[in-house]
Amino acid sequence: MVIDGTPAERPIMPVDAAAMPAEPFERGLRGSVVDIWSGRLHVRLAETPADVDAAQALRYRIFYETLGARPLPEMACRRRDVDRFDSNCDHLLVLDHGRGAGVDRVVGTYRLIRREAAAQLGGFYSANEFDIALLVAQPGAILELGRSCVEPAYRQRSVMQLLRCLYLTFTIII
Repeated sequence: MVIDGTPAERPIMPVDAAAMPAEPFERGLRGSVVDIWSGRLHVRLAETPADVDAAQALRYRIFYETLGARPLPEMACRRRDVDRFDSNCDHLLVLDHGRGAGVDRVVGTYRLIRREAAAQLGGFYSANEFDIALLVAQPGAILELGRSCVEPAYRQRSVMQLLRCLYLTFTIII
């Protein structure tokens, strides 16, 4: 696991150099904050717009194609689950490097909205669904984890443990 930017010992996995990001995002928690490996599975934050696009593609497949939600016309046309919160938050990714590069490599995702980002957006996403005023009134850091989804074939112990580990990690860093 990497919390301070120093890589932990992990197995060397073949990775397509063309799929590597040119530059990390300049905002947010940055990719070096999270770097966890379990076999060919890798958990990290999105580092490029292509990473975010892959997370949105997975969300679309799960929410609309698998679970039957009804997308807005623009979402259906692009086959992406997108809303106004996506550009101002961090996206946690579970990647399977055995699936090659691109959108198919992302097999799990969480969207992370920190208090500061929520303030810029006019509130947390969940405030649209629930009364969270008492929670938001509490001092200190708040992190909303949402838009969680995992490919059906990956809903197993190892992926779920990785996501839980990340939840615990973020409650410590945030």
